[in-house]
Amino acid sequence: MMSPGLYLLTVVIIGPVLASASYNNVSKDQVIIAGLFAYNLSEVAPDRLHMDRTANGSVVELAVNMALSEYNESPFSQLRLTLWPYSTECDPARAVWSLTDALRRTDRSEPLVILGPPCEDSTNELVRLTSSSTNILTVSYASTTPQLNNATIFRNFFRTVPSFTNLNDALINLLGYFSWENVCLILESHPYYNTAAEALSAMNLTIVESIPPALLQYITTNSYCHIFLVYSQPEYLPNILCQAYNNRLIGQYYQWIFVGNTEISDLTAEVDSINCSSQELLTAAQSSFVIGFDDDANNDDPLVGISRSKFNNSLLNVSGVSATSNDLSVAASAYDAMWAIAISLNNSVNRLKERNQTINDYLPLANKDVSATLFNEFQSVNFRGVSTMVNFTTMTHNTLKPIKISQVHQNSLVAIGLYKTDTKLNMDYFGHQVQWIGDGPPRDSPVFINESVPLWAQIIMFTVSGIGALVLSFFLVINLCFREKKVIKASSPHINTLILVGCLLGILSVSVYTLSSIESIVTDIRSIFCNSTLWLVNIMFTLSFGALLAKTWRVGAVFRNPWSKRRIYKDYVLFLIVLVLLAVDVLILTVWMLTSPLYISVRMIQSPSAITELSFCSLSGEGVFFGILLMVYKSFLLLLGCFLATQTRGIKATLFNDSRFIAIAIYIVFLIVIIGLPMAIFFLLGRTQSRKMLIITIKHKCVLFNFNQIILIA
Repeated sequence: MMSPGLYLLTVVIIGPVLASASYNNVSKDQVIIAGLFAYNLSEVAPDRLHMDRTANGSVVELAVNMALSEYNESPFSQLRLTLWPYSTECDPARAVWSLTDALRRTDRSEPLVILGPPCEDSTNELVRLTSSSTNILTVSYASTTPQLNNATIFRNFFRTVPSFTNLNDALINLLGYFSWENVCLILESHPYYNTAAEALSAMNLTIVESIPPALLQYITTNSYCHIFLVYSQPEYLPNILCQAYNNRLIGQYYQWIFVGNTEISDLTAEVDSINCSSQELLTAAQSSFVIGFDDDANNDDPLVGISRSKFNNSLLNVSGVSATSNDLSVAASAYDAMWAIAISLNNSVNRLKERNQTINDYLPLANKDVSATLFNEFQSVNFRGVSTMVNFTTMTHNTLKPIKISQVHQNSLVAIGLYKTDTKLNMDYFGHQVQWIGDGPPRDSPVFINESVPLWAQIIMFTVSGIGALVLSFFLVINLCFREKKVIKASSPHINTLILVGCLLGILSVSVYTLSSIESIVTDIRSIFCNSTLWLVNIMFTLSFGALLAKTWRVGAVFRNPWSKRRIYKDYVLFLIVLVLLAVDVLILTVWMLTSPLYISVRMIQSPSAITELSFCSLSGEGVFFGILLMVYKSFLLLLGCFLATQTRGIKATLFNDSRFIAIAIYIVFLIVIIGLPMAIFFLLGRTQSRKMLIITIKHKCVLFNFNQIILIA
């Protein structure tokens, strides 16, 4: 009894030959099928397997013979197909030898079709040879190498499996589904993966970095990489995950996507060369995606041959044969490949008869017209096989397959979505929800934060500075208008004016420094504000403290000497003292500005979730020297103030004695420096301190110092 599959084959595909059924009463022409298989996978070098899912050659040969028997026993078959099996073991040299031997055995006078080879290297070598010098039809059932995608160059090469680059289509849809545009490639250096990566780079995608697996250890949490696409052999995946685990490139801020058919055992296999346990690898792999071809998507009854379940049972019931799921999947592709060859050859017989030719005119090294007919018939093959819909794309001669999106949940790989060329990506196909370590999908890059002093802080500082300026202006008016009053006159109103002017400069420095922190201002202008602040603060300190110290020195010089030796020092002497002190400031600051002025420095503070850009006034190495020099100079003035305050504290003339206020001023300055300086250093050396903390602290220091001066004048 004819199977349903063969009945459909009769009606749909081979129906046109019913009129010539008498053809079966004569002897059938023979076509040789040179089947190239890999029987002993344990002897195959791992670097030759790559991403091709090489299967047990014995299982694959059984599937091919099954298809051959079904075709040869059909009453409508017009040819007799004979299989010559060869063992290549993924060795290119053995594949070429198999072709040479088949040509020798047929004496180049019989039609010859090559089925295989299964591995990338041998397929590349053989197809390049047959495409350049022969007319031999070559059909691969397992090789997914992207290097043979060009149907114009490799015109006689077809395959019943997709190219590895077809996974990129599903990958792009997955990235778009979660709005991921910036990715990093973990790319094994091999033409197989390089070709796929090059095809990916041609798409609308930003590749931040392309990293060999060996260099992944140098990628830290401070990098811009958050979405990792892995193109690598399965045996290297544990090493990649271990490095990701050790470098903390896992968790809610990162997403790993493994491109290629991968099992959970591939991700968590313990390898001697790594220092991670299976549990640690499983932790690193949580919520990662795996993109691979779906071998179980074709559940419909085939149009040609037998059903998938019957096909699997037929292979598994053979005595002495043990087949893995991968063996059965590759065997199904080989079964469909054999049927595609049979259908195209069978249909070619009718086309050739119309031109008074036979299939025997299809020779390996001659008659390209006949071979073109066969290639055209093969191009038009379209049926639902046991592995997938068998039809060949015009540009690549590949067969398309549904692509499955899986995700690691706990300790298993769960199917999530399915991608088909006609229906695109369906993330609800399998009814399982995507699980995230955090609240949702991670960002494809850190959030860029341009941190600056907020507007409310700027308003507060300008307001406080304005109030301080008004208070100082009020004291300045009082000092000038009532300078002849006994109390004010006794406190040297001219020197008080210097102190008040210095305090006003300090108030002004707060506003100028605030302007230097506004991001919208041009950088060069902000640099001018930085240097202006430096000048204002130093001149403020020298005018205020210098004038105060000069007054105290005069009080000590007058009241600590006997009446006979007392001298009266006019205000101009005090002005000269302040001028000398100020000249030291001007000299140091001028040399500083000429050699290494302050500039706006930009610093990036990185975390897994954000990159904060900070810009602030900074100084170079030479500027540090001048800063230390000024610090020593100001410290000398403070020590001198301590000395003068000590020397004059016993003077009874309270109207003239400012020693108590000098002590208070020095104490406040010292306290602010003790608190403010460590905070500034912590900001400069730390990685998470907010810039606004430093700026507001410095501004409050200036305001407090100026407020202290107001107290002194009062």
